[in-house]
Amino acid sequence: MTQLISSTQIIGRRYHILREIGAGNMGAVFHAEDRLSGQSVALKQVRIAAEKLEYGSRASAGHTEEMALAQEFRILSSLRHPNIISVLDYGFDGAGRDRAPYFVMEMLEDASSLMETGDQLDFAGQLDLLVQLLQALTYLHRRGILHRDLKPKNVMVVDGVVKVLDFGLSVAYDQVREGEIAGTPSYMAPELWTSGRATRESDLYAVGVIAYRMFGGVPPFDTSNLNTLFNEVRERAPDLARLRAPQAVRDWVGRLMSKLPAERYGDAAEAAAALLRAAGLPEPVDSDATRESFLQAATFVGRDKELQALVHQLDQARLGHGSAILVAGESGVGKSRLIDELRTVALVQGALVLRGQALSGVSTPYAMWRAPARWLALLTHLPADALSPLHALAPDLARLCGRDVPQPAEITPEATQARLREVLEQLFREQASDASQPVLVLLEDLHWADGGSLALLHALTALADQLPLLIVATFRNDEKPKLPARLPRMRKVRLRRLDAAHTAALTRAMLGVPGENPELLDLLQRETEGNAFFLVEMVRALAEEAGALARVGQGPLPLSLLTGGVQGIVQRRLGRVPQEAQPLVRLAAVAGRELDLHILRRVLAAQGAPAPLERWIEQAADAAVLEVVDGQWRFTHHKLREVALAGIAAGEFQALSHALAEATESAYAVSLRHDPELLAYYWRNAEEPSREEPYAIAAAERALRTGAYQTAAAAYVRALTLSKASGSPERKLAQLLLGMGDACRGMGDNARAARCFRQALALCEQAGYRWGAASALNRLGKLTAETGSPQDAARLMVDGLRTAMQARAQPVALASITAMAGLLLRTGEPVIAAEYASLALHHFACDGPTHYLAERVLEQAAAQIAPEAFEAAKQRGQAAELKEVAGLILA
Repeated sequence: MTQLISSTQIIGRRYHILREIGAGNMGAVFHAEDRLSGQSVALKQVRIAAEKLEYGSRASAGHTEEMALAQEFRILSSLRHPNIISVLDYGFDGAGRDRAPYFVMEMLEDASSLMETGDQLDFAGQLDLLVQLLQALTYLHRRGILHRDLKPKNVMVVDGVVKVLDFGLSVAYDQVREGEIAGTPSYMAPELWTSGRATRESDLYAVGVIAYRMFGGVPPFDTSNLNTLFNEVRERAPDLARLRAPQAVRDWVGRLMSKLPAERYGDAAEAAAALLRAAGLPEPVDSDATRESFLQAATFVGRDKELQALVHQLDQARLGHGSAILVAGESGVGKSRLIDELRTVALVQGALVLRGQALSGVSTPYAMWRAPARWLALLTHLPADALSPLHALAPDLARLCGRDVPQPAEITPEATQARLREVLEQLFREQASDASQPVLVLLEDLHWADGGSLALLHALTALADQLPLLIVATFRNDEKPKLPARLPRMRKVRLRRLDAAHTAALTRAMLGVPGENPELLDLLQRETEGNAFFLVEMVRALAEEAGALARVGQGPLPLSLLTGGVQGIVQRRLGRVPQEAQPLVRLAAVAGRELDLHILRRVLAAQGAPAPLERWIEQAADAAVLEVVDGQWRFTHHKLREVALAGIAAGEFQALSHALAEATESAYAVSLRHDPELLAYYWRNAEEPSREEPYAIAAAERALRTGAYQTAAAAYVRALTLSKASGSPERKLAQLLLGMGDACRGMGDNARAARCFRQALALCEQAGYRWGAASALNRLGKLTAETGSPQDAARLMVDGLRTAMQARAQPVALASITAMAGLLLRTGEPVIAAEYASLALHHFACDGPTHYLAERVLEQAAAQIAPEAFEAAKQRGQAAELKEVAGLILA
């Protein structure tokens, strides 16, 4: 029976517990809501101390108990198979000694147990369920994972698809109290009753018991008494005659249930093939993923010094002495693996880990900060109005916070960026206020970061030494060698290639004894020069040539591995994805490094894909082409995407881009719920400028509104190119030039800004567009006030005011008067400046940016004149009429 839970219970500060689904000897499983994504998930909270657990993989040796558990969770979260429940996330909940580990899985809706489903099926249907179970077990075993508690309750069926769950962890045998048994007695192999260790063969014995119950309708032995069960499991052969199955299938069940492990099948794949032969059915084609289990879990080598240094900085952050580190290195040198290891350590130590990544291709403002900002918004207790600037980073802000968050007031781009920086600083201070939980921010691929993201990073690094905050960012120094100069507060750590000793260590970890071959080690060091990515790829290539990892180096070695260069080596890995799943690889490459499965599914369905997306995803993951990081599918390395893109013909590239764009438009409410930058990117790649143009303009305007000036300038260049080519009217081009000028001015490129404003003015005058002409003159006046003579600035502002009044453009006239107020402050006339600013501030036509600037003028004027004179000036301005003041100025 399920148990309802308090509606306020939150685990991992992210998962809202809805109800308890079940409990076992290790802990409880809950139905929960992921507050970040809004999705339903299953969460298992482990209530057994880490030192009392055993692990299903070989990944945990040499670690402390908590580190071993975290590494095990990390292994489990990397598994992807259609017949295995997906582990989406993991962590530790609580503080101090009471911290409880948990991991999060996909929620299986409308699922039934294997036996419940099997009882409703004929022999062929039951056979299919068992084959799926064995395929899942094959996958687990080949990745070094033992299940150790297989039973019908741990094997669910959803729409005919088997899902194996509850694998990888169990209570250690030496922690079992007298009279208890570690496991489910009815499904335990004979050797497990006498303290024997779990093996692949004991997992297969459990499959045999499951098959017996499925075909026979009853257990193979008497389960009413534990002593009787023990004796029968050890001594009595199961009565196979009770099975409703052909004799060959009965014999198959009998072999799985042999008393001696050596008499059972050697592995799950062999057992599945034997079952199908016994039933007179063809064997399925199985992709051998054995070598990937070793290559993908290669030992972390050669970075111990760097990791220790980062862990030391994390320890210092816990004490309130934070820092900011910039990890530099070429592509493939191991930057991502280093921060993955740091993340695991941080989770074990109870840190709040935030992760962001800059993306190539799509220029979304502040893209790198979107994921961290959403996490912080989820956790904050700040009032709703203080959070309004975060709408620029989190469109679903209200859902994340669980309350209405007002839209931000329309102000200047500079002020928008400043307020965004301020609220992020507040959020970091709030989360870092508890010194027992430091905050670790991991930012990847800064070489792709937009200017706005880098500006925020530069500002936030100033917080690090004041708080328990560690910021670690990675970038490719061969692509952006000057990047550290933009982040002077960050200490640089350089990752170099592996030396010969570390190359040898990594090779031995992947190959075992064959990896000790001196000629092989010399070849790999010479060809890869210690680049970890290339090293793994070349070992993979050698294994493919030899037929198995164990055979590498047994025959003659090639003189060179780099036939076709690095691209050729990477192409071989892409080629390991089965032919049927290649359409997914090509589509994913066009979509971007991070993948929206909802969109991919729509495109593939529209193309009449013969197999479900999940199957192709699994095949690409088996080939180590795709992976999941923080719940997001992506290419395992950018080189894979680059090579995949290079192999796509121009016509197909355009067609796939078109399909992605249409699917995105259909799935999301155009730019309201989805970024216009992405749609502009897709339509540009599809070479359909008429459909790209509105998104390019929207992207430029959004970047400018949020103060992401570099991104905005690049977007305006593209928007202008498209609009000119489409024959847009002068008014539209002028507005784009004004935006372009604002972006250039924000970047400090005043000369370019002035050119844009003058070009806009000329177009407006040519088209008789006085409103636009007044705006251009106003901008030129403000720019001249900063860079030229006050007299020239005043003349431009007066011309702008005259033109605005002629056009009855009151908002522009008020902007001109506010600009004049700013100029008057500079020239020593604060009283008149206060009058003008007060007039603008209290006028009904005053827009948001002008209102903001008028307030700033009043603040500065108040500091320069006596309070009585200031109040009198404000009152005069508030009582004045725009038409009268404008008339006086223009007279």
